[in-house]
Amino acid sequence: MKRLFYLVTLVTSVFVFSACAEDPAEAIDVEGTFTDKAIIEGYVYLSTNKSSTEAVKFAPEGTLLSFSIAYANLGVVGSSGSYVKTVAVDANGHYSVELPARTDGSSVPVYISGAQVLLTITTDDGRSKDQIFRVTPIQQEIQKGFTYLKKLDYTEGDAFQESETWKVGTYQVKLEYYDGTRRLPVPRDTEVKVTVLKDKFVPERTNDWVFIKKVGANGLLEIKMNAPSLLDGGLTFYWESAFVAEAVTRTGYDNNGNPINTYNDYKFDIGSSVTIYGEKTVDKGTLSATRGAQLTSN
Repeated sequence: MKRLFYLVTLVTSVFVFSACAEDPAEAIDVEGTFTDKAIIEGYVYLSTNKSSTEAVKFAPEGTLLSFSIAYANLGVVGSSGSYVKTVAVDANGHYSVELPARTDGSSVPVYISGAQVLLTITTDDGRSKDQIFRVTPIQQEIQKGFTYLKKLDYTEGDAFQESETWKVGTYQVKLEYYDGTRRLPVPRDTEVKVTVLKDKFVPERTNDWVFIKKVGANGLLEIKMNAPSLLDGGLTFYWESAFVAEAVTRTGYDNNGNPINTYNDYKFDIGSSVTIYGEKTVDKGTLSATRGAQLTSN
């Protein structure tokens, strides 16, 4: 039985919504044309083993939900594609979305789906693993002027990988930047975007996997992921990040001849391609960010 979800190890939602909207549907001003509205709202839950009182939680804040209505069901003649609206779950697991409805009061079917969520969970033996959670898509009929309450449930999907031979591998690196006078650690909680190409998985995934990790204390970035062994070639992924920090714009002297520095905000970029291996730790030492565009001026 699995224990409490440690949401501090939340990775993020990892699925990108897509909608088919072909001409002339792309040119439709749905919000402006359909002034009659309906509302769907409710709470989103995430659960594992229901025998545990700690196994049912709200879905993580920021989880994306998608609400899709075919243009034809709105009564738009000769138009293909769909109107899609995306909203995020708040910190209390709540969502609310206002959707266009037909003026004549006819029912409009809404297709509701949710982004897949990737969490790191801890089992009773103390091990951690990356686990995917999915919500079963549902349909709701709406009419103008009504509010509909809808509860959505996330349950465990497959593991982050589907090969039983893959084991947890670890990547570590210390990130720093040069402010013109000294080297400093990249700020804690700086977001890092991790991308694993779909063809790296067994079997191959439909989409690339993209998730967010955050830099820890003293600029340490640590990424744990299931990966093939060293003999099987490991797993290759790419990560990238951008952050803003002060750096020296110019060096001068005051009236007494003492050196002074003028600081401004700059954009810094950093990233790397990495291969990790099951049951091994890859320590890449220290990696420095590249200073980019100046954002402020003194």
